[in-house]
Amino acid sequence: MTISFTSRINDVTQESISSDITLNNASTSAQILEYYLYKIGSMATSDVISVADSDKVRFMGDIDEDGSAEDFSLYNYTEREWSETENPSDSPIYSRINSGDNNLVAVVTKFNLTYFDAMLTELSYDSLASSQSVRNSIRSIKVFIKSESSFPVDSVYQGVVWERLISPKNLLIN
Repeated sequence: MTISFTSRINDVTQESISSDITLNNASTSAQILEYYLYKIGSMATSDVISVADSDKVRFMGDIDEDGSAEDFSLYNYTEREWSETENPSDSPIYSRINSGDNNLVAVVTKFNLTYFDAMLTELSYDSLASSQSVRNSIRSIKVFIKSESSFPVDSVYQGVVWERLISPKNLLIN
């Protein structure tokens, strides 16, 4: 009886720690993504967003706050299995300024971007891919991320979902 109780306490403790770590990682990832996305259009003059896809956005914005716009990309790299964690569903989100190095922003199990115009009408990925004028009509971006623990507890990965509609002020004035 005592051994079973102690074992259950250890499982609950592991689960709680795993959940806390996952929640903290997701919260930090969300803050970083928000920071970058609110920079869209900052100090840019025209054609602010050049790529708008479900797992990638490329835009002009003053990311480093030096008074000039940089060419900035955020993207989820899912081309091959990522082996940095035990979780087989994990994939990295990278950022890149101009033609610089890829920088790891977050590790997620799901990442999705959805784009909206001024009337909050969802813009199709096909129209976004084929028309700069449609990309110029973007006023808001809905970001969805799902993060899971990097290791399982009792064969279950602890998870958290974060979703937010972001309306960068520099897109609203175009």
